[in-house]
Amino acid sequence: MADGHVNLEALAEAGLAGQVVGQDMEAWLRQLRPALTAFLRRKLQDPADLHDALQETSLRAWTYASRCEVRAPVSVCFRIAEHVAIDFARAHMRAPPAGPQDEVDLLATDEPGPERSASATQTLELVKRVIGGLPPGCRHVFLLSRSNGLSNPEIARRCGVSVKLVEKQISRALRELREQSKEWEGGTP
Repeated sequence: MADGHVNLEALAEAGLAGQVVGQDMEAWLRQLRPALTAFLRRKLQDPADLHDALQETSLRAWTYASRCEVRAPVSVCFRIAEHVAIDFARAHMRAPPAGPQDEVDLLATDEPGPERSASATQTLELVKRVIGGLPPGCRHVFLLSRSNGLSNPEIARRCGVSVKLVEKQISRALRELREQSKEWEGGTP
């Protein structure tokens, strides 16, 4: 076996040629394991994949032999091993490279810390209080705009008012929120 190629004559001389039916594949795989190991070691990009590739090769060969008669077990095993190596190479191409940066990424998270989360909760409560303190018409128009995502003409039609009044109500609500946020930043909520 040189450069990933199998010398079939040498295997035949060693008694590794013939037909396989069902359970005989297990014996063939045991006999071929050293040759398959060497073959896969040359074919695989990552040496850590060797054991898994051997397992996958054995599983596929055994499954194949259980479905039909194998006339050339050596060829079948090495062909399966070659396909397994190709599958592993494809998997490595799809997977992002692992490295120290991945460990840093695992530590870094988009989740806010407890302090930031508490601050956001407090700010949300203050915003709710300001919106709740708006006159009912102003509050309704503002919530239709910001919560429901309706446009000013849609809000005007829904409420039976002019677009200009909708614009004024939204401006008033935003002005109240802006004024309150200045107070919050100053420390007097």
